[in-house]
Order: sequence, then structure tokens, then C-alpha cells
Amino acid sequence: MILSGTLLAACIDGIGCISPAPFITPAIDATGKLTGVVAFANSLLKLVFVAGGLFSLINFILAGFDFMGGGGDPKNISKAWNKIWQTLVGLFIMVVSFLLAAVIGILLFGKWNYLLQPTL
Repeated sequence: MILSGTLLAACIDGIGCISPAPFITPAIDATGKLTGVVAFANSLLKLVFVAGGLFSLINFILAGFDFMGGGGDPKNISKAWNKIWQTLVGLFIMVVSFLLAAVIGILLFGKWNYLLQPTL
């Protein structure tokens, strides 16, 4: 049973109380912050999204320089447009994955951020 972020022993009449193993800690501390493996996975997910966004920004800048420095050569301009297009597709995939996680969280768990900030 989870009550206000603390893990309590589950008691059932006729069977007795079941306490968690001593090495298992709740995923949320008393202040409501994530802890343990859940916090690590959440931080890793945030890092991946930030790194993807920074990579996309750098890729846009480099593609812009390639486009301007193409000198009218159709081959160089085509390479620059391909780089811009691939960057846009990558950003689209990142946004869709975030939205898909939110939709699945709403449909299955009733909270949009359930998969992005899970609680145990």
C-alpha cells in the first residue's frame, strides 16, 4: 500500500503483514522527489532529449553554412538540404516519442507524465 509517498506494510486479515525487503526503498522520498533507479532513468531521459536538441541546433547551423557556402553548386546545396531535412525528421521523431509516451500514460495510467516520471 502506498500512502502519501511512503511505503507501508500490506496487511490482509487471515494472512498477516507483508513488509518490503530491507534493501527496497520507495521511489519517492518524503519531499516528493524521485530517488534511486527511477530518478536515474528520468535524468538519463532528460539528458538524451537535451543532447538531441543541442545536436539538432548544431546540425542546423552547419547545414546553413554548407548551404551558404555551396557556391551555387547543385550537389553541395542538395547535401545541405538533405542535412536540414534529416535534422527536421530527427526532431519530429523526438517530439512524437514524447507525445506517444504522454498518450500511453493517459490511456493506461490516467496521468500524462506517468511514463516520464514513474512512481513505484
